[in-house]
Amino acid sequence: MYELTAEPILANYSRSFVGVELYEIIGRSMLSMAIRNDGKDDLAQQLNRAYGLALPEVGRWLSSEPENTQLLRLQGDLCFVLFDYSGDRALEKFAPRISDACLSDQSDSWVMLSLSGEKSREVLERICPIDLHPTAFPPGSVTRTVMEHIGAMIVCEAEDQYTLMALRSYAASFLHALEVSIKNVSGNKEGQG
Repeated sequence: MYELTAEPILANYSRSFVGVELYEIIGRSMLSMAIRNDGKDDLAQQLNRAYGLALPEVGRWLSSEPENTQLLRLQGDLCFVLFDYSGDRALEKFAPRISDACLSDQSDSWVMLSLSGEKSREVLERICPIDLHPTAFPPGSVTRTVMEHIGAMIVCEAEDQYTLMALRSYAASFLHALEVSIKNVSGNKEGQG
């Protein structure tokens, strides 16, 4: 009998460069949450009861303590939900609390990376066509974009701290694009650690 074991997409990648840290985020689950046409108000009430969250404005995210839950709103009727959970039943964990939305487990479909440090925005500006200046993309912002021809999502967690996501099938190419940009910005030098 065989037993399958889940492994991080990028083998728990973590590297330090001059002015930049890049690592794979593991232990987080991701659900897509489509808002029903007539269920927005009920969904907002359920999110408030279960997580103390309101529906964020489009292009923004909100978070709460239970399971370190983040609600990312990318368009009027679509959100992504990220929360701390590494098992294979993310939908069952979240769904009982929320009934006025259509949920789909996306946890195994995406790679998540954390990019931080004083040069992180400069790294992204080389491969991303959107304006990432803090006045245009402040902490609390989220958007879809393209990086080196790869569809991606960017979450501005804090100043000089981003969560980056791309489809799992592009994980190696996505990481390569980021590493090349980091090396160009940091003078091709790695930090300690």
